[in-house]
Amino acid sequence: MKCDKASRWVEALADDEVRGGRRILLQRHLANCPGCTARLDEARALRQRIRTEIPRFAAPARLRERLERLARSDPERVTPPAPAWPWRWAAGGAMAGAAVTMLGFVVFSGLSGLRTENDVAHALVDEHARAVIARQTVVVASSDQHTVKPWLSSHLDYSPPVHDFADAGFSLVGARIVRIQGHSVAVLAYRYRLHAVDVYVEPSGERAYPTAPEIIRGFNVQPLRAHGMEWTIVSDASPDVLAGLAKRIVDAGY
Repeated sequence: MKCDKASRWVEALADDEVRGGRRILLQRHLANCPGCTARLDEARALRQRIRTEIPRFAAPARLRERLERLARSDPERVTPPAPAWPWRWAAGGAMAGAAVTMLGFVVFSGLSGLRTENDVAHALVDEHARAVIARQTVVVASSDQHTVKPWLSSHLDYSPPVHDFADAGFSLVGARIVRIQGHSVAVLAYRYRLHAVDVYVEPSGERAYPTAPEIIRGFNVQPLRAHGMEWTIVSDASPDVLAGLAKRIVDAGY
């Protein structure tokens, strides 16, 4: 098995979803491929972080009261009709499970929306985590600032500085544009060893960005203001690493 095929199954192996002969071939490949082994270690570490750090929310009392009132006033809107026998018991359990799952999704989405409307730092961390999990950290993939900068400029009403700091261990891998609280924001994607590093860049004065380093759900957030821009670095790399990148950005100029 070669790397191009092995890479398709690394994440599945991290989730213990590869069986039989494919698992044997994959394990043989990993025994002699440091690159794929590092990717497997990264996937397993991310899986563990998601399990231990994902936030859990309880439904607010107001939502519970509203659902109870709705159930009393219009039960058919809350309770699905029971299926015909003999599937009534089994399907009823499935519907109940689906209802609980949907309720949890609605509650989580609602609370997350309320939080991000009032806290830019949490919104940036949420976006970073989503991109890393989905492996969609870049839309334009390039380490060349003369490729990345024009692409960002053509999609935004501002042109952020773009630099590659590979000599310091921060390799530019590309960029993407995200929507944060209704605004389009440039994201410069870097790689530091096995860590994905997102640098959000927006002109100063657009909104209240974080002003001091903090840790949110296990991710480090390093803000700075330089060159007329608000920069926010988000990664699971250590704070001193992010501080080093921040200094590089300041020293690089526009």
